[in-house]
Amino acid sequence: MPTMLDRWTVDAVAKTETKTRIETVLMFLRAKINDVPAEIEEAIFGMSDSIALEALAAQVMQCSTIDEFAEALL
Repeated sequence: MPTMLDRWTVDAVAKTETKTRIETVLMFLRAKINDVPAEIEEAIFGMSDSIALEALAAQVMQCSTIDEFAEALL
């Protein structure tokens, strides 16, 4: 049976992974599209699904404009 420390550790690792993926998406997006609107950044910061964030990072590479990316974000 997992201890409280085990659960905290798993939670901390998950949060760190999510934060890293958020930062990766934003880094890719800023490299491709210099001026990222605040509402796009806020939407990305509001995400907590690691798998969706990973897919979103890949999506950045396929988009030519911020509008295309915004559609993928929805």
